[in-house]
Amino acid sequence: MSTVPNSSHAKQLADSQNAVPLNLVAGKLSRRELRRRMWHMLPGFTPFVLWPIEHADPLSPTLKLIILAVAVLVAGSIYVKFRHVSRDSSENRAEAVLGYVMSVLGALLLFPAHPEIGFAVLAVLAFGDGSATFGGLVFPSRSLPWNDDKTVSGMFSFILMGTIMASVIYWGEANPGVDWMSAFLIAAPTSICAAIAESLPVRLNDNVRVGIVAVIVAPIAQYFVLGF
Repeated sequence: MSTVPNSSHAKQLADSQNAVPLNLVAGKLSRRELRRRMWHMLPGFTPFVLWPIEHADPLSPTLKLIILAVAVLVAGSIYVKFRHVSRDSSENRAEAVLGYVMSVLGALLLFPAHPEIGFAVLAVLAFGDGSATFGGLVFPSRSLPWNDDKTVSGMFSFILMGTIMASVIYWGEANPGVDWMSAFLIAAPTSICAAIAESLPVRLNDNVRVGIVAVIVAPIAQYFVLGF
């Protein structure tokens, strides 16, 4: 004959059923997923490498060639090894790789006198989008109302890391220099809009969506905050 558990036991049972075990979280962050996060974020450190190198705005042809060469090298490496980081065989690697690279290069070419815009786009893609999956897996939360496959914690992680890193990179690259608040006011709406684009339930690869939105919003935000 079954017995009815007391209220405290019932609560403990419910909590144990709803809790996400640490080993399950670690399982979700598999070696493949960690590799994917690394490749996603690695290009975002490029602006930090350029900081010690004296360069003027607009970027010189030599520096443009260096950035282009680095972009081609990274994109080519990811394209060749994409099956080692893809989540499933149906993922379009051309969309994923080109959406990422072309967004950044497009911003640098469209606004050659303001490379800080292109690097802010890079920061949002690398650290914002790169943190969304990590945050969603490590910090389980409710799904977004408009997309069951995306979580509140994932979107919050995107906005937080995207805003912080885009602010730092924009501030460090801007010439003449800008204050922290101006950099934040440009980075925040760019990251928020890009996070919304990343969360939409559409089939187009999120690198394409995030990149296009960031390229559109960042210069608009700069126009209203600092002008051109």
